[in-house]
Amino acid sequence: MKKKYLIAVPFALALAVTGCSSSGGSSSSSASSSSASGASSSAATSAASTSASSSAAASSSETSAASSSAVAGGAVGGYTAEELEAIVTKLSKGETGAVVMSEAKLLASADQSEELVKSMKITPATCADLQAISDISSKLDSVNVAAYTAADAAAGTSSGITLMSYEDSSQLNSDMSKFGDMDAQCKTYSLEMQGLEVKAAVKSLDISTDADSATALQQDIAIMDQKVSTYIAQAVKGNVAISATTTGDTAAEGVAKLEKLVNAAVAELK
Repeated sequence: MKKKYLIAVPFALALAVTGCSSSGGSSSSSASSSSASGASSSAATSAASTSASSSAAASSSETSAASSSAVAGGAVGGYTAEELEAIVTKLSKGETGAVVMSEAKLLASADQSEELVKSMKITPATCADLQAISDISSKLDSVNVAAYTAADAAAGTSSGITLMSYEDSSQLNSDMSKFGDMDAQCKTYSLEMQGLEVKAAVKSLDISTDADSATALQQDIAIMDQKVSTYIAQAVKGNVAISATTTGDTAAEGVAKLEKLVNAAVAELK
């Protein structure tokens, strides 16, 4: 299992691509009449459902997956996987369509995520590595993780939080710097999956949170003449990385949502 693929493609990029690919059989007029936010929400709903069902199908492998996690039940960076799961469960309360993913479930479905990433052709190739944010596959014994995703089909919105505790703070800081490099090295790139080409652009955003540090990016994805904007934040509190993702009509709205998500997570951490 590779934890790298738990955060391999920023949340809504994978969701948007998957959603538009699966709807490729619909008429062009129908596609053009769909709003970008609707496409994002539909994809997010589908992905969340897929995550839940695939986790259930893989339940028999969860025990094995959990045993490969950091010190199998032990604390890493001050938190056990169970404690992180309890925090994201609390954070997900009140979120429409929320699906909580324990470390065992995430690891059990990691192969599926890995195959999704491998099926994508990203140009330039260096952006594929940056999309991964950090290669954690070689650090399975030093990281604990839990997450939730939420999709509100009626409102056309989606969001998510991932908490990852590190044993080594220097590795955490290194991984965060890689995320910050995305807007410098991958301002624009293209992604091809199942015959569908997606154009993407990334730019940095100003964000102010209660975390020790935080960086935010806006990712605009052009799909079938529509634009889906996703707002992504990576923050640090102690030895925990907080990954937040959301949608919004404007950058100001996206940043406001990110700040709320990050601050809520920070308030629950020690």
